[in-house]
Amino acid sequence: IAVDAARRQIYGSDRSGDLIHVIDMDSLEVLTSLPVGGDAQPTGLDISADGSELAVALFGRGEIAFVDLDTLWRATIAENEACWMAHNNLGSLLFDRDDLPGAELHFSRAVHHNPDHKHARVGLGSVAFRRGDLERARTLFRGVIDVDPEFAPAWANLALVHAVQRRLG
Repeated sequence: IAVDAARRQIYGSDRSGDLIHVIDMDSLEVLTSLPVGGDAQPTGLDISADGSELAVALFGRGEIAFVDLDTLWRATIAENEACWMAHNNLGSLLFDRDDLPGAELHFSRAVHHNPDHKHARVGLGSVAFRRGDLERARTLFRGVIDVDPEFAPAWANLALVHAVQRRLG
């Protein structure tokens, strides 16, 4: 078992089915299953520090395989366009790569499929912030806070917007 840095997904190995399952930590729903091939017997899992790759120890083959998570999330979306978590995760990867149009597209799709998804809404606010659209970022972060006043990432980002606005104004 491995857990992503944001503590939103669990990656679990299924040796009997030669699969890696990606599980949402909130709902415990299996988001996708990745086949690793016959008699691979996936055992140990680890996620790279930047969150872009999953290393899988294949006991049955005596080797380690690396799974590009960008490819995994795109394949999940191709299989299930409504998988909001895959859209959010791909949005996060693209945001980290400074692909703002791609990040915005996938955060928007995540919100479309799950309007209550706070992380995707904060992602949209972060895209707006990085583009310099401070008012839109403020509105998006404030919207999340209005729904969940205890959601710390929205507060932290809103504070950053206010700090930048104060410096500029």
